[in-house]
Amino acid sequence: MVETGDEIPDNKRSSCPLSDDVASPTCGVLIYDTAMPNMWYCRINGGGSRGWFSYDYDIGSRDIPDETYENLVDQQKTFHAIASVKGRFYFIDSANTVGMLEFAVDGGDETESRFGHMDVAQVEFPDGSAAADMFMLEPGGELFHVCIFYTLSCLDAPTGFSVYMMDFSEPAAWRKTDDIGDRVFLLQGECPEQHRFCANTMPFNHVVGS
Repeated sequence: MVETGDEIPDNKRSSCPLSDDVASPTCGVLIYDTAMPNMWYCRINGGGSRGWFSYDYDIGSRDIPDETYENLVDQQKTFHAIASVKGRFYFIDSANTVGMLEFAVDGGDETESRFGHMDVAQVEFPDGSAAADMFMLEPGGELFHVCIFYTLSCLDAPTGFSVYMMDFSEPAAWRKTDDIGDRVFLLQGECPEQHRFCANTMPFNHVVGS
């Protein structure tokens, strides 16, 4: 952990979720780089410990195809989809685990990052689907997981989507749902101020390749 003062990343690869309701005394903001294993955290209501802290993290590695798609190369994993519920951040860790991240004050002004995980089976892919865009969202203190599915032969056209809500009872599990109430999940891109969406919808921008 390194105290960074007011220097924080400013690039399009960054995302910045809050840990809790902004009125909470423990609320903080997390900024992470989706391409590198680096993150920055600031306790909004931190009193004397309020300030940006920089962390490097290690959540393992994965095999990905190289440029020729003929060989696999080892790549360190980074946060991709992450959301928080009641001060704890959750992210997809592996096929059978959801990762957890918390920041705790150690009694002084330093804020310590603590990682953990819980066993949760991966959601099932529909027949014919082999790839997915995955999102984590936290509306109203509930944790949702949204998947948009594709076939490997056509990544330009989604084949379907599914929405899951986390059941935190033992054992924890994703429960499929077709109703998100009066909410709107904006999954990708920017929303024009003049645009109005109907409740129980999930608008997203999809760029079709040439």
